[in-house]
Amino acid sequence: MGDGMRRSVLLGVAAVLFVAACALFFWHTTDDAFISLRYARNLASGDGLVFNPGERVEGFSNLLWVLLLSIPEGLGVDGLLAAKFLGIACGVLTLLAVAAIARRHLELPDGLTFLGLVFLATCTGFVYYSISGLETILYALLISLLCFALLERRYVAAALVCGALVLTRPDGVLFLVPLAVLLAVEWPGVMKGRATIAIALAFLAGLLAFRVSYYGAVLPNTHYAKIDASLPLPLFLALHTKALITYTFSAFLGRHAVLALAVLGAFHVPRGRRLPLVLAVAAAAVFVWYSAGDWMSFGRFYVPVLPIVVLLWLVAVDRIRRSVVGARLRQAVVLALVIVPLVLSAVDMFSASRKLVRLRDVNPAMSSRTHAEIGRYLGEIGSPGDRVVVNEVGAIAYYSGLDVIDMLGLTDRKAARLAREESLEAYADYILSLDPRFVLLNDRQEPWDTAFHPLHAAIRDRMLETGRYRADRAFGLSYYKNLILFVREG
Repeated sequence: MGDGMRRSVLLGVAAVLFVAACALFFWHTTDDAFISLRYARNLASGDGLVFNPGERVEGFSNLLWVLLLSIPEGLGVDGLLAAKFLGIACGVLTLLAVAAIARRHLELPDGLTFLGLVFLATCTGFVYYSISGLETILYALLISLLCFALLERRYVAAALVCGALVLTRPDGVLFLVPLAVLLAVEWPGVMKGRATIAIALAFLAGLLAFRVSYYGAVLPNTHYAKIDASLPLPLFLALHTKALITYTFSAFLGRHAVLALAVLGAFHVPRGRRLPLVLAVAAAAVFVWYSAGDWMSFGRFYVPVLPIVVLLWLVAVDRIRRSVVGARLRQAVVLALVIVPLVLSAVDMFSASRKLVRLRDVNPAMSSRTHAEIGRYLGEIGSPGDRVVVNEVGAIAYYSGLDVIDMLGLTDRKAARLAREESLEAYADYILSLDPRFVLLNDRQEPWDTAFHPLHAAIRDRMLETGRYRADRAFGLSYYKNLILFVREG
């Protein structure tokens, strides 16, 4: 069997393992994915790029993904299934890109590359977010393609990929830095370099112009809802630096050896090939610092650069392997540095799949089955024009078809401001001033809670004061968390 055929077989085996792992998680969907699907459906139906018809608020942060999903939604194809299969396809293509970088630019042995692909194909975060309905693995594919294009010195292609990254997520703008640095270091013609970076900047300028003209804001509303920029600068720096450390630790839980070796590997990548890989991971870390992490499980914000981390890890393992004398000792090194993390990662994947089924030790919004049932129920008992207040808006909005008010303000600017300012009375007054027919409140947010979250409690207390709402029923989200439905009388 020739080298090319052997590589193809090994890559095929890794792809099959990845698809099989995706099947294990396939019916779990994160609630936020339905926000994108709701925007895509409204766009396809002619209501515009809106969450509630008539309300122009950018409550999503993945424009390119929403535009892609609007195609199956417009064709009458199940948007959720389309999102899942598109995510799987992006995952397979990412494996191909990783294999190409490993062979063409890092000169890693085929066997070691195969083990790295198996690790990636059975890594919980990479697998889950491939079928979650979110844009995460499309983003991972684009980052891998950017690194490949930069390593190949195909700067125009890299600029186009940067443009796609900017359209995919707001933090995609950070990946203009690797392009700009490589152009400054590598490109001999200044004017050609400027023209190339201008291609990527044109995407950014077009996106900003669209946001301002359509939504009246430079940034998505998700930024204003999640990032408290009003904090004093020293406090902001301290809190976000702490969040970077804790989030990085938790995102790589059980894989700290892989992360540590990846740092070592960054120093051993040949100098002319180091910058694209290191700067890509650094861009992700900067975003984690600025955003202070994420509520979702399985390290979502690091998953897009996980393929690059795996490559750096393999470089370190190969360097250590080459320095060891003796075949048996060399095998033992590979066993300790690759096989053990791989096995532990696979065990973690199976454990995570069980947690999602039982909804234990994981946020129930990571597998929004009950949210979908609630959405269908409200769709049956509600009428056009009815409004629903809820904390997790995705599946309930998508399946109910009713107007939905997001308690956290992702799709409502004023709610976001009042919630962030913790003006509880003003917040509750505002929410109820929108005259919702249905209000859904969590009885607790964490297993150890003994009372309602302050925002939920404020709305509940104000509803009781008005006497206009009655508790209708409770939906069990997990073993510790219920969603209580209140219905307006009359």
